[in-house]
Amino acid sequence: MEHMIYLKMEQSIRTRERRIRLKDLASVWCAVPSIKTKVENIRLLDLPDGRKEKNVVSVLYVIGEIDKTLAGEKDGYHVVSVGEQDCVISRMPEKSSSRPLQYIQAAFVGLTVFFGAAFAIMTYNEDVDVRGVFEKMYTVFSGHVPESGGILELTYSIGIGIGLLVFFGHFEWGKRQKDPTPMEVQMRQYEEDVIATVVDASARRGRETDVE
Repeated sequence: MEHMIYLKMEQSIRTRERRIRLKDLASVWCAVPSIKTKVENIRLLDLPDGRKEKNVVSVLYVIGEIDKTLAGEKDGYHVVSVGEQDCVISRMPEKSSSRPLQYIQAAFVGLTVFFGAAFAIMTYNEDVDVRGVFEKMYTVFSGHVPESGGILELTYSIGIGIGLLVFFGHFEWGKRQKDPTPMEVQMRQYEEDVIATVVDASARRGRETDVE
């Protein structure tokens, strides 16, 4: 008798565990509970300690591991994948035990968001006239406007440079595998759109090579 095993793999997961089992990245259904339990507990890979790079697991690799595990079963089985073809596993850092540090980080993020939103609103009301906003701030806090620029212009220029470097992922020297930058993500999206457009155009024009 052939048993059906349905496998629904996630597109991505985040975990703190080092040992990754099949049930961590996929849902499994089988009419035989013993086979379902055995498949769910298949050990797929061990993530290296101290590293946070992303790992990609293919559904073909998962099916291969299922075949190895169920090789001794007397009844036949058939694996049906109804989920994603690949799963990205992201290793999360261990939980920090320092409560004060977490509070400081949360306060820093909150202040950054607050002042950033306030500056964005002020520049929007001034028709993106950053210089005009700085002049009003100088007038309110110091009573006079510097002729050749002051601390606001200096910190604004430095902040833009640092912000661009952080946004495009240039501060990841310690990682073995860097996350894709926003530019790389957009270029990948552009390539997928170009391929889809070419395929659709070829199909409409009758130039697609297919079976007769």
